[in-house]
Amino acid sequence: MLSIFSLVIFFIFFYIFNIITATIAISFYYLFFFIFFKIKNGVFRFELLFYFILFFVFGGISFVFNNDIFIKWKVSIVYWILSIVFLFFYFFKYSFISTHLKKHNINLNKVVSNYINIYLFLIFLNLGLLNLYVAYNFSTKIWVMFKVVGFPLIIFMFIFIFFFRHIDVKDD
Repeated sequence: MLSIFSLVIFFIFFYIFNIITATIAISFYYLFFFIFFKIKNGVFRFELLFYFILFFVFGGISFVFNNDIFIKWKVSIVYWILSIVFLFFYFFKYSFISTHLKKHNINLNKVVSNYINIYLFLIFLNLGLLNLYVAYNFSTKIWVMFKVVGFPLIIFMFIFIFFFRHIDVKDD
């Protein structure tokens, strides 16, 4: 849910101000929630700190050099980190997805679980490449629209295709 709101905040700040201001706003958004969860619940939310650092570093570099390409590269770097994680899971026969689904009493066999890992590796690897293609060949406005609307739709489409192909639904 925090990620959806961060996209909305990014989108609003981008259209009111510019991409660097939007990135700084997102940095403080993630920092606020990192501190909030730490104080309120005593929970260390690593992903919030990770996103804050990414936005702060790439936003800061973009601000210093007055070039938004560093912000655009951040998206590819995050996708490539995710792809490496899923490749790691594939080689070590661990499935984050399967482990998460077991908490909800849904079991996947190891073949499907490994297939999910390699599938997600390929998706995130290609999304990183697609991001750079859009970043270098289209305006920043188009890149932001693609980032905010296009990427979630593409990810949803791939998830839908995967489950449509690999989940058996039995008629009563």
